[in-house]
Amino acid sequence: MIQTRAKSLNQLIDKKRILRSEKNHIEAYKTRKEQLQREVGKIVQLFQMINLMWKHNICIDEYKEEIQSLRNICVQLQDQFAEKPEWLKEQSTLRSLSSKVDSVTKQIEVAVKPKWEEFVEKDLPSIHNDMLGIMENIPSFSTKVKKIKQLYRDISAQKVLIPVQEKILLAIVKQKQELNQEWNSLGAEDVPSAVLTFIRSASSPQGASLLYLTPEVLAWLKQYNIQSFFKIRL
Repeated sequence: MIQTRAKSLNQLIDKKRILRSEKNHIEAYKTRKEQLQREVGKIVQLFQMINLMWKHNICIDEYKEEIQSLRNICVQLQDQFAEKPEWLKEQSTLRSLSSKVDSVTKQIEVAVKPKWEEFVEKDLPSIHNDMLGIMENIPSFSTKVKKIKQLYRDISAQKVLIPVQEKILLAIVKQKQELNQEWNSLGAEDVPSAVLTFIRSASSPQGASLLYLTPEVLAWLKQYNIQSFFKIRL
């Protein structure tokens, strides 16, 4: 009787061990399947980003072969997993894929980043930050200058990440258009045109010609006691 019970107990123990082993395999498959899906997601995002850069002529058709190669590998691995999940017991394939995806992604981002930053900065009005600070204290400019500064901050923040969605890129284009409209209409309602010409020129990195500093402009600057903020340079 004792031997029979001992045998039954051993069988139960073995069965539990087998179930535990199978459970561990299932968990391993699940984890590695999630890893595979993450790598596929990275490649999809990378392809979307590059397609967006091509579409808007931010960069030429570079890295097509590298991305296509990654896509082909992912398709093969997904098919292989669907047909025979056991291969995921070996992690080396996934590690190799992950390393290659990260390497190509970094390579592409490093190459595209300067071109993306150039696109974001393109067609923005040239405005000196110190000049904006001065203009913000003048009633005729205050409200719009605050909006201009906010738009500049919002647009500049977009240089950090290269988008993968076109709606983000188009939103930046719209912000740039709005910034130019705000700048071009700055003070147009109640500020003399000669003053606007001088202010806009002085706000640029190149500065304003001395010819723009007419008696009318000088009188306006004195009215707001800001004449001392301007410097004459060769």
